[in-house]
Amino acid sequence: MAERQHVLHLWLAAAALDTDVKAWASHGAPPGEARRFDGPEPPYRTGVDALADGWSLLQAPGPIGIDAANGELGCEFVFERNEPIE
Repeated sequence: MAERQHVLHLWLAAAALDTDVKAWASHGAPPGEARRFDGPEPPYRTGVDALADGWSLLQAPGPIGIDAANGELGCEFVFERNEPIE
């Protein structure tokens, strides 16, 4: 069965996986799941919730120098999983 990579970026409140999701972006969502990842509510409450749903963590944030006054988002975690192509 063919698969497609689905990548999920979660920006969390702090550099810990158990903190709240503040922003997100998704690339390669299967058609039936696209609304879940593009909607007004985060697809997961925390990064731990994403791991529990089968996502693999690819990248955690490095040294954090966030300039919140300029609207920068820190604490970016990148996840991926392979989805079957129907």
